[in-house]
Amino acid sequence: MKSLDKIAGVKINAEEPMGQLIVELDKAELKYRHVPLAEFRDQVLPKSGLTWAKDPAKVKSLLKDAMDRDLILTYRMLLSHNIMGPTTTVRLNRSGKRIRYKGNTRRPRFEPIRIRGGPISDTVIEDREDRV
Repeated sequence: MKSLDKIAGVKINAEEPMGQLIVELDKAELKYRHVPLAEFRDQVLPKSGLTWAKDPAKVKSLLKDAMDRDLILTYRMLLSHNIMGPTTTVRLNRSGKRIRYKGNTRRPRFEPIRIRGGPISDTVIEDREDRV
């Protein structure tokens, strides 16, 4: 099992429900290549034997809190066994980064990176002008 002492820069206490949720997701990640959110919430957690995991409202609340705090990241994926459309999958945020944007608690899917030099669009336009 990978080290769980910190997830997204937050110390994990395996005695508390949030820590137990993190530990269960870590176990699920070892078993499955991708962990569907619905399967984790509706099947894996209730079978874990944790008392709070039998209460769907508590599970939903903990998952929402973990996602809002960027401890758990969500992704939409096309999985071969689900022909109805993309499935929301979850995984632990092991990067140690907790990113918050003003007015938004979720990380954007795309973040531009800074590189030296001018914008690539300027280079493309200059190249096109040189060809004429």
